[in-house]
Amino acid sequence: MAGYKLLKRLEVIIHLLQNYPNASKKTLVERLEQDYDIITTNRTMERDFKALETEFGIGLQYQPTKKGYILDRKDEKRIQSFFKFVELVHLGELFKESLEDCSVWYYSKKLSGVLLTGNGKLRKQARKDNLEVRGIIFLFDELLKRELITFEVAIEKIKQLRLLNNRLPKKEIENRIDRWNKNKHVD
Repeated sequence: MAGYKLLKRLEVIIHLLQNYPNASKKTLVERLEQDYDIITTNRTMERDFKALETEFGIGLQYQPTKKGYILDRKDEKRIQSFFKFVELVHLGELFKESLEDCSVWYYSKKLSGVLLTGNGKLRKQARKDNLEVRGIIFLFDELLKRELITFEVAIEKIKQLRLLNNRLPKKEIENRIDRWNKNKHVD
Protein backbone atom coordinates (compact mmCIF):
# COMPACT_ATOMS: atom_id res chain seq x y z
CA MET A 1 0.00 0.00 0.00
CA ALA A 2 1.22 3.48 -0.84
CA GLY A 3 2.52 5.71 1.94
CA TYR A 4 0.88 8.95 3.00
CA LYS A 5 3.36 11.22 1.18
CA LEU A 6 3.00 9.23 -2.01
CA LEU A 7 -0.80 9.38 -1.79
CA LYS A 8 -0.69 13.13 -1.31
CA ARG A 9 1.63 13.51 -4.31
CA LEU A 10 -0.59 11.27 -6.46
CA GLU A 11 -3.62 13.31 -5.45
CA VAL A 12 -1.87 16.51 -6.48
CA ILE A 13 -0.73 14.99 -9.79
CA ILE A 14 -4.32 14.09 -10.63
CA HIS A 15 -5.49 17.62 -9.74
CA LEU A 16 -2.73 19.08 -11.89
CA LEU A 17 -3.64 16.88 -14.85
CA GLN A 18 -7.28 17.88 -14.45
CA ASN A 19 -6.31 21.57 -14.43
CA TYR A 20 -3.44 21.35 -16.96
CA PRO A 21 -4.34 18.65 -19.51
CA ASN A 22 -1.43 17.70 -21.76
CA ALA A 23 1.13 18.80 -19.19
CA SER A 24 4.59 17.37 -19.67
CA LYS A 25 6.52 15.61 -16.89
CA LYS A 26 8.70 18.69 -16.64
CA THR A 27 5.65 20.95 -16.20
CA LEU A 28 4.19 18.62 -13.57
CA VAL A 29 7.48 18.55 -11.63
CA GLU A 30 7.64 22.37 -11.75
CA ARG A 31 3.99 22.80 -10.68
CA LEU A 32 4.45 20.33 -7.81
CA GLU A 33 7.33 22.41 -6.49
CA GLN A 34 5.91 25.87 -7.17
CA ASP A 35 2.31 25.28 -6.12
CA TYR A 36 2.64 22.59 -3.45
CA ASP A 37 6.25 22.66 -2.18
CA ILE A 38 6.66 19.05 -3.31
CA ILE A 39 10.11 18.44 -4.73
CA THR A 40 10.39 15.48 -7.09
CA THR A 41 12.13 14.31 -10.27
CA ASN A 42 11.11 13.00 -13.69
CA ARG A 43 12.06 9.48 -12.58
CA THR A 44 9.85 9.73 -9.49
CA MET A 45 7.08 11.06 -11.71
CA GLU A 46 7.37 7.91 -13.86
CA ARG A 47 7.06 5.76 -10.72
CA ASP A 48 4.04 7.84 -9.67
CA PHE A 49 2.38 7.29 -13.05
CA LYS A 50 2.98 3.55 -12.66
CA ALA A 51 1.57 3.59 -9.10
CA LEU A 52 -1.58 5.34 -10.32
CA GLU A 53 -2.03 2.62 -12.93
CA THR A 54 -1.08 -0.48 -10.94
CA GLU A 55 -2.33 0.37 -7.46
CA PHE A 56 -5.40 2.48 -8.29
CA GLY A 57 -6.31 1.56 -11.87
CA ILE A 58 -6.02 5.17 -13.06
CA GLY A 59 -4.49 5.34 -16.50
CA LEU A 60 -2.56 8.19 -18.05
CA GLN A 61 -2.20 8.63 -21.77
CA TYR A 62 0.73 10.35 -23.42
CA GLN A 63 -0.32 12.64 -26.25
CA PRO A 64 2.65 12.73 -28.66
CA THR A 65 1.27 15.65 -30.67
CA LYS A 66 0.93 17.78 -27.54
CA LYS A 67 3.93 16.24 -25.75
CA GLY A 68 2.01 15.83 -22.55
CA TYR A 69 -0.22 13.59 -20.45
CA ILE A 70 -3.94 13.35 -19.88
CA LEU A 71 -6.02 11.25 -17.52
CA ASP A 72 -7.83 8.36 -19.14
CA ARG A 73 -11.48 9.46 -19.29
CA LYS A 74 -12.77 5.94 -18.73
CA ASP A 75 -11.22 6.03 -15.23
CA GLU A 76 -13.35 8.90 -13.89
CA LYS A 77 -15.10 6.68 -11.31
CA ARG A 78 -11.75 5.34 -10.15
CA ILE A 79 -10.44 8.88 -9.82
CA GLN A 80 -13.40 9.84 -7.62
CA SER A 81 -12.90 6.68 -5.55
CA PHE A 82 -9.22 7.55 -5.21
CA PHE A 83 -10.09 11.04 -3.93
CA LYS A 84 -12.45 9.53 -1.35
CA PHE A 85 -9.73 7.11 -0.29
CA VAL A 86 -7.18 9.92 0.09
CA GLU A 87 -9.70 11.91 2.11
CA LEU A 88 -10.04 8.97 4.48
CA VAL A 89 -6.26 8.72 4.74
CA HIS A 90 -6.11 12.44 5.59
CA LEU A 91 -8.73 11.77 8.20
CA GLY A 92 -6.61 8.94 9.60
CA GLU A 93 -3.55 11.18 9.78
CA LEU A 94 -5.55 13.76 11.69
CA PHE A 95 -7.07 11.04 13.84
CA LYS A 96 -3.60 10.50 15.26
CA GLU A 97 -4.02 13.96 16.80
CA SER A 98 -7.46 13.56 18.31
CA LEU A 99 -10.97 12.56 17.41
CA GLU A 100 -12.26 16.09 18.02
CA ASP A 101 -9.71 17.68 15.67
CA CYS A 102 -10.41 15.03 13.07
CA SER A 103 -14.16 15.65 13.24
CA VAL A 104 -13.78 19.42 13.00
CA TRP A 105 -11.53 19.12 9.95
CA TYR A 106 -13.86 16.60 8.27
CA TYR A 107 -17.02 18.69 8.70
CA SER A 108 -15.28 21.94 7.76
CA LYS A 109 -14.16 20.31 4.55
CA LYS A 110 -17.48 18.57 3.88
CA LEU A 111 -19.54 21.73 4.52
CA SER A 112 -16.99 24.20 3.09
CA GLY A 113 -16.93 25.85 6.49
CA VAL A 114 -14.40 27.87 8.42
CA LEU A 115 -12.12 25.81 10.65
CA LEU A 116 -11.53 27.26 14.10
CA THR A 117 -8.43 25.74 15.71
CA GLY A 118 -5.17 26.48 17.41
CA ASN A 119 -3.65 23.11 16.45
CA GLY A 120 -0.67 23.74 14.19
CA LYS A 121 -0.82 20.41 12.33
CA LEU A 122 -4.52 20.79 11.78
CA ARG A 123 -4.10 24.38 10.52
CA LYS A 124 -1.42 23.23 8.08
CA GLN A 125 -3.57 20.38 6.75
CA ALA A 126 -6.60 22.64 6.46
CA ARG A 127 -4.62 25.18 4.41
CA LYS A 128 -3.44 22.39 2.12
CA ASP A 129 -7.10 21.48 1.69
CA ASN A 130 -7.92 25.13 0.88
CA LEU A 131 -10.04 25.56 3.99
CA GLU A 132 -10.33 28.93 5.69
CA VAL A 133 -8.67 28.66 9.10
CA ARG A 134 -9.20 30.96 12.08
CA GLY A 135 -7.95 31.02 15.65
CA ILE A 136 -8.94 32.37 19.02
CA ILE A 137 -7.84 35.94 18.22
CA PHE A 138 -10.43 35.94 15.45
CA LEU A 139 -13.08 35.18 18.10
CA PHE A 140 -12.10 38.29 20.03
CA ASP A 141 -12.42 40.35 16.83
CA GLU A 142 -15.88 38.94 16.18
CA LEU A 143 -17.05 39.48 19.76
CA LEU A 144 -15.95 43.11 19.52
CA LYS A 145 -17.55 43.67 16.11
CA ARG A 146 -20.84 42.30 17.39
CA GLU A 147 -20.47 44.43 20.56
CA LEU A 148 -20.74 41.37 22.79
CA ILE A 149 -17.71 42.54 24.79
CA THR A 150 -16.06 45.92 25.27
CA PHE A 151 -12.54 46.84 24.19
CA GLU A 152 -11.49 46.94 27.85
CA VAL A 153 -12.76 43.41 28.49
CA ALA A 154 -11.10 42.16 25.29
CA ILE A 155 -7.75 43.63 26.37
CA GLU A 156 -8.04 42.15 29.85
CA LYS A 157 -9.02 38.69 28.58
CA ILE A 158 -6.46 38.47 25.81
CA LYS A 159 -3.74 39.40 28.29
CA GLN A 160 -4.93 36.61 30.57
CA LEU A 161 -5.02 34.22 27.65
CA ARG A 162 -1.49 35.18 26.66
CA LEU A 163 -0.31 34.21 30.15
CA LEU A 164 -2.02 30.83 29.86
CA ASN A 165 -0.89 30.02 26.32
CA ASN A 166 2.59 31.12 25.32
CA ARG A 167 2.18 29.64 21.81
CA LEU A 168 -0.18 32.40 20.70
CA PRO A 169 1.31 34.88 18.20
CA LYS A 170 2.79 37.61 20.40
CA LYS A 171 3.00 40.22 17.65
CA GLU A 172 -0.66 39.71 16.67
CA ILE A 173 -1.75 40.09 20.27
CA GLU A 174 0.31 43.27 20.71
CA ASN A 175 -1.20 44.70 17.52
CA ARG A 176 -4.69 43.90 18.79
CA ILE A 177 -4.04 45.47 22.19
CA ASP A 178 -2.68 48.63 20.52
CA ARG A 179 -5.76 48.95 18.30
CA TRP A 180 -8.18 48.06 21.06
CA ASN A 181 -6.63 50.67 23.36
CA LYS A 182 -7.69 53.19 20.69
CA ASN A 183 -11.17 51.60 20.49
CA LYS A 184 -10.47 50.48 16.90
CA HIS A 185 -11.63 47.26 15.33
CA VAL A 186 -9.35 45.11 13.20
CA ASP A 187 -10.25 45.26 9.53
